[in-house]
Amino acid sequence: MSLGLWAGAHCAAAQGFIRHFDAEQAEKPGACFSVREVPAGYLLFCSQVSNDGTNRTRLFTRVIDAGGEQINEREFFAGVQRHYITGTIDPVANRSDGTFAAPIFDISQGFDMRTSLFILNVLGDTLSTRVVLNYPVSDSLLVTPNQVRICADGGAFLCGSADFYSPPSALAEALLVRLDQLGDTLWTRRYSPTPQSTYRGFGVLEFSDGGAVMIGSRDQSFALDEYFILRTNPQGAMHWIRYFGNRANATDAAVRLDSDGNIITYSAYKESSYPTLYGQFMLTKWSPSGDIIWQKRSHYGRNYYVGDFEVLPDNSIIAVGSHDGGGELMRFSAEGDSLWTRQYVAFATSERHRLFDVEPTSDGGFVAAGSCDQYWGDPTPNLETEWMIKTDSLGCVVPGCHTAGVQEYALDLNQYLSISPNPVAPGQPLHISFEPPPTFTPNGPLRLVMLDALGRHVQEEHLRGTAGQLTTGNWQPGLYYMHIADAKRWLAGGKVVVE
Repeated sequence: MSLGLWAGAHCAAAQGFIRHFDAEQAEKPGACFSVREVPAGYLLFCSQVSNDGTNRTRLFTRVIDAGGEQINEREFFAGVQRHYITGTIDPVANRSDGTFAAPIFDISQGFDMRTSLFILNVLGDTLSTRVVLNYPVSDSLLVTPNQVRICADGGAFLCGSADFYSPPSALAEALLVRLDQLGDTLWTRRYSPTPQSTYRGFGVLEFSDGGAVMIGSRDQSFALDEYFILRTNPQGAMHWIRYFGNRANATDAAVRLDSDGNIITYSAYKESSYPTLYGQFMLTKWSPSGDIIWQKRSHYGRNYYVGDFEVLPDNSIIAVGSHDGGGELMRFSAEGDSLWTRQYVAFATSERHRLFDVEPTSDGGFVAAGSCDQYWGDPTPNLETEWMIKTDSLGCVVPGCHTAGVQEYALDLNQYLSISPNPVAPGQPLHISFEPPPTFTPNGPLRLVMLDALGRHVQEEHLRGTAGQLTTGNWQPGLYYMHIADAKRWLAGGKVVVE
């Protein structure tokens, strides 16, 4: 896959970009699970098969500038005959000194395994590592860390699961580890309250009393799978546990606190009727005592995956996920009602985009990261590639996309757009050419929508054929944003400068 995207290199910082890393990956599969804003731009934490010939999975960090260009790449432990794996939904934690903590699980072919805490700086370089859990082959135990979160005292909670392989009848338990400021283990707890059930921890946070709140899944051979949420005291003893969500199917989930001290969970809901098995994203607000305050479901569809979410200062929610093949950025009110959705879909090839992490940015927008799976018929089928997206506060890569009246956004058609001349002088005609590949079929006539820098409509016309022209006679000098859309989708766009 080579999208040839504009990547924001020629766009104002507020405009945003979409960036795939297929060229950097050299056809080695990988995915980005965390993204952070740093002084240089953005820092990505990715898991990728190495280029060193060992066929081992490694931790990669990538530093991306504000325009979407990669300025640094770091592979950890190149040449070592071990796999290095991390969790899938924003496993990385922000530390108070501006550095980051990442839980890494490494394993050899002999199945000796360790869980370590990595401390990294804003350039993605390692400052320190500390082995948290270490299990030799004789223990027949697989510990999978999924997430770490920093506590008020500078220590951390780490959650995941512990799978026993001896005896064979033993089942996985949810795992919670409390670390001190140096990364040393204070205590370890495992949770499996019901028999004949597999428990896995997905996300964790520190509650106001110093205890933990953990979300995960309970898988049962004799009943529908479902999520659990539990709260502990500061020593890890369980205060309460609640089950919810119908057929969770062990899909990921996340947990946060709002400004009032209530617990918010983001998970999935799946219908139990075969063969449809449709699902929805589900937000639930819990009281500190484990009572449901409200529960909202939305985005009905198939092939859905839950990503991360954040509670914003006004208690509204920004979340990511995917269903029906597209990566989705979603904004919800403080009551869990859907405000808007932007779905980013590739049309030139048959791909499935997923988003695992979303973060607010200092300019009021958002940045998200994930992976893209290519299907049969693509140049490299079944290749998983890393990608990220930077948007404004309304989920638009080009400001004003929401005014086109659509919710789906093409990821790979902007390379077929040409705008000239640009800059353009007032009164000079602006020529637009849009020639997508033959496989692309529009949903209705194509529209040209021109907005000024404040998001106000300047001009709107139909694009007939593959080329069009706009008259700039009444346009004042300044920055404008052009959008091409059909009846259903935002297809392409960019900035136009009148000078």
